Amino acid sequence: MRSICLFLVGFLAMAVVGCGGVAGVKVGGKVVKNGAPHTLSEGEGISVNMVSSDGKSAWSGQVQKDGSFTFGEAVPAGQYKVNYVHYQPAVAKAAKGGPTTPASVDIKDAWQVSPTSTSFTLDIGKN
Repeated sequence: MRSICLFLVGFLAMAVVGCGGVAGVKVGGKVVKNGAPHTLSEGEGISVNMVSSDGKSAWSGQVQKDGSFTFGEAVPAGQYKVNYVHYQPAVAKAAKGGPTTPASVDIKDAWQVSPTSTSFTLDIGKN
């Protein structure tokens, strides 16, 4: 009886955790502008967004001051459409006479996420 209970406890633990391990990978990268490293200016912000090819799942990450970004949750392997939203620095807004609308830019190339492909470069000067 005891061995049956141990078997059932083990089976339930595997069912909860899953046999396949991690459901996704940690994805991140670096922002560049025309190939050169890009650091955020005071008041500037960039949000990077990925949408699964079927449109059912989405991930978002904020670019840090040093130009790096990560997505908060593990991302399943697959192909993703990518876009970013660029919030201009306060100095640029003032020069244009006040608030500006953030620019949303779609990336032409899809990102292929896999266990061996988790780091991407986003060139904000190309789009």
